[in-house]
Amino acid sequence: MKITDVKALRVVYPNPSRVSYPMVRPLDIYPRFRRTPGGPPPAMASAAFVKVETDEGINSLVRAGGASIGGELQAHIAANYLKPILLGEDPFNVEMLWDQMFKASFSYGRKGAVIMAMSIIDSALWDIIGKAKKEPVYRLLGGRTRDRIRCYASHLHPLPAEELAAEARGYVEEGYTAMKMRFIAGPADGLPGMDRNFELVKVVRDAIGYEIELMADCWTSWSLPYAIKMIRRLERFELSWIEEPLPPDDIEGYVRLRRLVETPISAGEHEYTLLGFKELITRGAVDIVQPDLTWCGGITEIRKVCALAEAFDVQVIPHASAPPSLHLIMSQKPSVCPMAEYLTKYAIHEFEKNPIRPKGGYIELPDNPGLGVELDEELIKRYIVA
Repeated sequence: MKITDVKALRVVYPNPSRVSYPMVRPLDIYPRFRRTPGGPPPAMASAAFVKVETDEGINSLVRAGGASIGGELQAHIAANYLKPILLGEDPFNVEMLWDQMFKASFSYGRKGAVIMAMSIIDSALWDIIGKAKKEPVYRLLGGRTRDRIRCYASHLHPLPAEELAAEARGYVEEGYTAMKMRFIAGPADGLPGMDRNFELVKVVRDAIGYEIELMADCWTSWSLPYAIKMIRRLERFELSWIEEPLPPDDIEGYVRLRRLVETPISAGEHEYTLLGFKELITRGAVDIVQPDLTWCGGITEIRKVCALAEAFDVQVIPHASAPPSLHLIMSQKPSVCPMAEYLTKYAIHEFEKNPIRPKGGYIELPDNPGLGVELDEELIKRYIVA
């Protein structure tokens, strides 16, 4: 089998989102970039896809960008800069192809968009291998380690207290035993912002009690002094982790923070490759690493991160719930990858014919060949643009 083409597809379609959800962001230190709560979302949304084709007609179409922005750039790089490395090659040679793409882009792609493009290609290659072998990808990675994957509900953006509490209680009623919320304030908001963050966590904790795990996401938006003070104030709520409190390159800050607070610290959504995660793990910067398999190097790379994390007693809980992440989790020991994140209200499944969704707070991964999710090519064609 040989790879014959790598294509980028871009669509523009009516935005299925109904609300623009606020949360603290790194750019909030600049007033003109702050988002106001509840602002109307744009009328149209865009998405991008990468299609890898082979001479045996076993192809893979995967969505680029995962659960966030960047898909169009990711797909463009895959279909223009990385495609020549792939043409004529055997898609089963994932290690060689990953290494060749990485070495070919040293000067401009050791992190960021190029690694994200490589991740999507890697996902497509594993999908093709699974389809060719008529096996789900997790079986190629070592098989099942459990019957189903526990999920945590991920949303809970800052809203009026009644709405936030109702959303949290709703997840408990659906069967979730863990959930993650977002903060509203950072260093630019001073002490009043700290009070607001505190009240948001209190609202959710009061709504769900202490038998449900609760986590909170800072999205790289705090400073070290702010994080120390804020997390110490929140210790009483027994959070399972505080996510990405500092910028991703502030490894020393993470090391110091973890020594000074009791709440577990997680990071890694914005980290790339085994070498990037090596810094987080071997320096003792985090309790939990959170690679996004559609951004950080794909299955081929992150299974090595899992081995390193296990050796250092660090858990791996991937960002978002794209199919590559679910297959990796299913193939890893539950002590290493204990659960999956499920994004409950984000529009990320619009083009999937058979989206994988939790039931009662758990995902039962199907035995479909490859990654197990089929995209609706006819629907994509309806909204495709040049």
